[in-house]
Amino acid sequence: MKKILHILLTASLLMTICFSFKTVTAEVNSEGNTFPIKSISIEKPSITMPDTNVAYVTFKSAPSTLERLHITYGNYNTEYHSAYFSKCVVTKNLLIYSCPISIPKYETSGNWKIYNIDIKYEDNENSSWFSRDENPNLIKWPTFKVSNKNEDSVAPVLKSFQVIGDVLQPGVAFQLEAYAEDQKSGIKDIAVSFIDKKTEQSFLLEKLKYVGNNKWTSNTTLPKDINPGGWYISLVNIRDNAGNTYVRFFDKNGYTERSRTIRDEVKTATVKTDDIEDFYVLPQSKVLSKSLTTVKMQSYSNRTIEIYKGTKLLKKSNTTASGKSNLTFTKQSKNSQLKAVIKTKAGKVSETVKITLPNK
Repeated sequence: MKKILHILLTASLLMTICFSFKTVTAEVNSEGNTFPIKSISIEKPSITMPDTNVAYVTFKSAPSTLERLHITYGNYNTEYHSAYFSKCVVTKNLLIYSCPISIPKYETSGNWKIYNIDIKYEDNENSSWFSRDENPNLIKWPTFKVSNKNEDSVAPVLKSFQVIGDVLQPGVAFQLEAYAEDQKSGIKDIAVSFIDKKTEQSFLLEKLKYVGNNKWTSNTTLPKDINPGGWYISLVNIRDNAGNTYVRFFDKNGYTERSRTIRDEVKTATVKTDDIEDFYVLPQSKVLSKSLTTVKMQSYSNRTIEIYKGTKLLKKSNTTASGKSNLTFTKQSKNSQLKAVIKTKAGKVSETVKITLPNK
């Protein structure tokens, strides 16, 4: 009898363990973190830009120690190029958090979705990341439709786009030029972003201005802390007054994906092209060494370097083919504040570097 009772208890325990294991695994993400969300809902199943939307995240129990709750939303058809974060805040109902959703003006219409949730608690250094793609069955992940106003069947056509100059300098302005065929409704916006070939990080989204004759230009200054090396145009986005968009994606291998959105339908085609526009960013000029009488600098070839104390010119020298220059001048006092002005061959100032002489 005891043996039979032992067998029944063991079987009951095994069933409990199996049942518990099944329940937990159904509510964890791919990294094994427990999923505390009951549901996510969208306030408006369909919006027309520039209208906004709201996502509501409902917890199973009130998260009293919640430090952060973010959602990620994007265009279902171009998810790789659309990733926007929304910071969620608690509502009067402590179980529900609201997450504002806004669509950037350069984005395309189509089916948008919520595809990531980021949760962090105050008593835990780590955050939990729940992905729609990796965890499709945790909850019902919502989608919503985004439309542009007055869309028609004619999309603008980008004929050419170029960066004026193959070698650019940090902190120095350079020019962008685009030629776009102006059809039916007229082009409203042209924007472009650039990506570092090494890190694949984008540094700006620049809007161009129309100057006439189907030509669009922009003067942009590279950030002074930009990574030196190769860069390329990763995306050109033009939009017409009717709300149509034409997006052109590039990668570093020279492929371009041509995409246009018409009446919420995205049509794309990938072709091989040799017109990818790239450029090289030089490292900034820098001081290699300095004393009370000499400053050694590394700059660019075909440059003139002038050393000033206030408005007084102390020394002027041309750089070598490797961009180096040694500038020797009359002895200066300790901690003197000087500046090096780097000029192009045409005499245009390209950089100014502040120099503090050593205290010896």
